[in-house]
Amino acid sequence: MLKQVDYVLVDLGLLYVSVPTIGYPIHNAPGDYWRPTEQAVREVIMDGYEVLSLEHARSPRGKHPFINCLGRKK
Repeated sequence: MLKQVDYVLVDLGLLYVSVPTIGYPIHNAPGDYWRPTEQAVREVIMDGYEVLSLEHARSPRGKHPFINCLGRKK
């Protein structure tokens, strides 16, 4: 799917991704790619994009953590 997004997004186009995360501490660094951690978002999902903004947030009631990321295609 990300290859298709990359194909249709124009050069310097913006990509916004919001992924839920279970909030567990990163382990086995630098290779913890099996859940949507900050590291996975930066190095896997946003590969080929300049990360302009990345923030950790919680749902309105504060129960569910997630990561929001904005990137620009290189």
